[in-house]
Order: sequence, then structure tokens, then C-alpha cells
Amino acid sequence: MSESIEFDLKGSVKVTHPEVQGDLTLTARRQPINFGPGGSIPKYGDQEPLQHFQHPLSMTGTLTFRGKTIDLNATGYRTRTWGYRDDSVQFPEYYYLWATFDDFEIAVIKHMHPDGIARAGGGLVDDNGVVAVREVHIPKDAAGFAIETRYELADGRELIIDGQERLWSGWCPIGLPRREGPTFAAFDEILRLRTSDGKVGFGQSEYGYIRRVH
Repeated sequence: MSESIEFDLKGSVKVTHPEVQGDLTLTARRQPINFGPGGSIPKYGDQEPLQHFQHPLSMTGTLTFRGKTIDLNATGYRTRTWGYRDDSVQFPEYYYLWATFDDFEIAVIKHMHPDGIARAGGGLVDDNGVVAVREVHIPKDAAGFAIETRYELADGRELIIDGQERLWSGWCPIGLPRREGPTFAAFDEILRLRTSDGKVGFGQSEYGYIRRVH
């Protein structure tokens, strides 16, 4: 809830802003992906690890931006997280990607833990259920952005997303408005994606890391 956005847990979203207005309906699709069992999310001290779920959804409705109305029929995801966290303490670095295709969705997060070991978690979900992601490999370009992701799934399959076209990017504010000392930073991309066998989808990636110079 904010000054311009109202929503409920049943899937209704209403936007009332001087420049943007809209009524949206979110409908759950397939099963949620549970990030907990993979152990990919670092603990905060001695507390229990974060509980984190992502659920594919369909979104329909209209948005009006500066007088121009857009009819929406889109896919995406709803995320739920609860537990103890301080990103600037427990998240040295991570890579995250959510991707939606016609017949499946996949979500992965690979965290560098404070002990120096990187652990991956997430899953691929289709009409048959969820298959856990055991590992993801992330080749990068000269600027450090992913140009490919290769997923090892629990059932022995491998998924390769070898086409990543950036449609939008920007910094994502996470944490306190001001912080002295090491501070977490996150950079997001909206992507057009292509698998090695030619399937086209869309998604979001995020690069999170702690800036230690202060």
C-alpha cells in the first residue's frame, strides 16, 4: 500500500497517480517455487534463514499513462519473503534471474555466503510441477553482466538460456535511505530471453553486492 497504489492479497491492484492510473487483476499460475530447501539464502547471524517463495501469475487490466491507455495481458510473478535480514551484512553478492516462457517458468538465485561458498537455489515450474535448480553457471561479458545461464536441474536435465537482450535497466533501492559503512547495492535488468533450443521468453535479473569502500 502507498499513496498511489492499493492492493489486496486476492489479486486486485488499483493505481491512482496524477500521471498513471490503472486497474489490474493478478491470477496465480502453476505452483510456487520455494527457495528455502536449497539453502541458497544466507542466514542473518544465528537466526533462521529467510523464507522466500515466488509464484508465477497472469496480469490483466489497463494502465493509463499521461492520457494514453494500455491494455495489459501479461505474465510475471508474485514474491513473498519473511524473516530476519540485513542485506548489507549477510549478502556479500548474489545473482538472481526470473524468466517466463510459454510452457514453463524458471527462477534462480545464487548467493555468495559469508563463508565464501556460492550456493544456488530455485526451480523450474511447468504443468507437471516444480523441479529444483541444483546449480547455475553464469558466463559474463567484459562489464560483468551475464550473457548466458546454464541450469542443472534435480531430474538430470540441463536448461541453457544463451540469448539475453536488455530492454531496460536501473538501480533498485534496497535498505535504509542512509547508511555509514558497507552498503548493499542492487542493479536490475528487464530482459528478452532465448533458450538454446529457440524458445523466447522474458524476465528480470538482479545483481546484488555489498559496496565496502566508505
